[in-house]
Amino acid sequence: MSISPFYHPVDVPHSGKVSFTDYSRWRLSFSENGDHRWKYLKTDEESEAWPQTDVDKYWLGLPLDNPLPPPATDALSSARNGLQYLKNLQSDDGHWAGEYGGPMFLLPGLVIGSYVTGMPLREEERMEIIRYLINLAHKEDGGWGLHIEGPSTVFGTALNYCVLRILGVSAEHPTCAKARATLHKLGGATGAPSWGKFWMSVLNVYSWDGCNAISPELCALGVYEQCAFPPLRRMALNEAYKLICMEDENTNYQGLAPVSKVMNMVVRTIVDGRESEAYREHMRTRDDFLWIGPEGMRMTGTNGSQLWDIAFITQALVESGLGEEADGRQCLIGSLKWLERNQIRENPKHYKRTYRHATKGAWPFSTKTQGYTVSDCVGEGLKAVLYIQGHVKDAPQLISERRLCDAVDVIISLQNPDGGFASYELIRGYNWFEYLNPAEIFGDIMTEHNYPECTTSSITALAIFRKQYPHYRKSEIDRCIRRAVEWLHVCQKPEGGWYGSWGICFTYATQFALESLSLVGETYATSDAARRACHFLISKQREDGGWGESWKSCEDIKYVEHEKTQVVQTAWAAMALIYAGYPEPGPIERAVKLVMSRQRPDGSWPQESLEGIFNKTVTIAYPLFKFSFTIWMLGRAHQYLAKLRKQG
Repeated sequence: MSISPFYHPVDVPHSGKVSFTDYSRWRLSFSENGDHRWKYLKTDEESEAWPQTDVDKYWLGLPLDNPLPPPATDALSSARNGLQYLKNLQSDDGHWAGEYGGPMFLLPGLVIGSYVTGMPLREEERMEIIRYLINLAHKEDGGWGLHIEGPSTVFGTALNYCVLRILGVSAEHPTCAKARATLHKLGGATGAPSWGKFWMSVLNVYSWDGCNAISPELCALGVYEQCAFPPLRRMALNEAYKLICMEDENTNYQGLAPVSKVMNMVVRTIVDGRESEAYREHMRTRDDFLWIGPEGMRMTGTNGSQLWDIAFITQALVESGLGEEADGRQCLIGSLKWLERNQIRENPKHYKRTYRHATKGAWPFSTKTQGYTVSDCVGEGLKAVLYIQGHVKDAPQLISERRLCDAVDVIISLQNPDGGFASYELIRGYNWFEYLNPAEIFGDIMTEHNYPECTTSSITALAIFRKQYPHYRKSEIDRCIRRAVEWLHVCQKPEGGWYGSWGICFTYATQFALESLSLVGETYATSDAARRACHFLISKQREDGGWGESWKSCEDIKYVEHEKTQVVQTAWAAMALIYAGYPEPGPIERAVKLVMSRQRPDGSWPQESLEGIFNKTVTIAYPLFKFSFTIWMLGRAHQYLAKLRKQG
């Protein structure tokens, strides 16, 4: 296969501090479902005809120049100032766009996959990807890690070095020279884990003989290249190809995630060719994963986190009381319209043949286009709709009771026999499958596992639903909640917290746990589990009133202090105490003071450390959390502290 002529040598500055493109020409466009695509306008005429919005400017790191709100005098006015800023970031279709970056092993797949398939990158994209890698190189040793907050690794350094060279950066460029020296110190590229070796083999700079073979037991499920029986090998290859094609159709060529999307893109190019519809669709949807920010262009962890963010912002506005005010109500009505459009109304086209769980009635993590759902996304999406349609004055009833019941059906169908909830589907394998894990750097990836966050979101949504619709599947919902709560009690850690697999870490999961327990009557006054959780959180509060937990907690499976207090984690911990009905105001008052002290005059909060995690080892960004959870906590705290003062 010939290589695309679009990849050629390029001379770039040694530093990436100054953008390599004109940031005034970037625009964020949206599909009907809210899929994100950044476009670069070539001419002054195009730029004048399509002015930059506050959404564009914010994510590019450009000033918004909006009027400053009055200084906050209490928690509620601080929350209101946060909303005044946040409302300017809501898109016309009702959702909030946002970056979903952090992992440093995604761009290599996209660039190597594009290179070997002859799929061009636009020049502006190429330049800003180069700049991103220059800016994200480790400040001391010049390498790259598994994620932007991790130490340099062979995996990150070898693959991102390849990216820079493919994109035309000279081997003598200071970034490449320093990274190469670090790679040598780390033992060289052959020390990369299996994913790294896979992409280097695709690039033809490493032998396939050095890659981990797929276990023979999995032969019938995919490609097992070393199978000694040719007919069986051909059957496995054909089956794998059919599954790839059906996955493309099920997800509109976005795939489950960017890694599989690019792998599928390579396979479809080899089999179908560059003139095929599959090739064109993969090139079109590749743009959904590219995100331009102040540091340059990165690849995101999915095609966005649209539903996840809109669900939390919605709940924040309702529970804080700001949804009763004009600005909050306007935001919520726009959110409801987006939620209505993005409820999944049918099962995947090939869902039985591709072993997918039913999705009719669910909400996705990102958009309906991609079509995958996660149990907690269904729960949070359902909760958001129930809040708006049930609590916002004159809110239109856009989503019928029948459609709400469809969402409930999905949640109930995702409960595992032990009462817990996994993410995408029911647990279909055994824990010992993890001994066959070939990835070497990710944990718990061979089969589904129950997660406290997924379980608590399901409890919360069902508990709120049964209050508004007490007659639908009443006994089944009651039983589902009871069993889920029992599982939640079992998985509580001896120290009192819960381990978080999707956010950092014990602080994150404990907030969700105490919210769900409060809805079934378990609070500090009534529940030993709730009291133990509150005491655990109080023991971690710092002298400045905040909380700060490192991503290393997820890796070490024990609470590890962050070097700095974190605003988002402080909001999580304070909300957990409020949900539990913690009787002492002092810790919550100190948390409020900390969060308010970090708020800027324009109502925003600065970005601190990354908030999310997956597979125990990879941090990922949820930059809108610094609005949703801070506004949420401040509004709730204002109400709760007033209640405590009234009680004396």
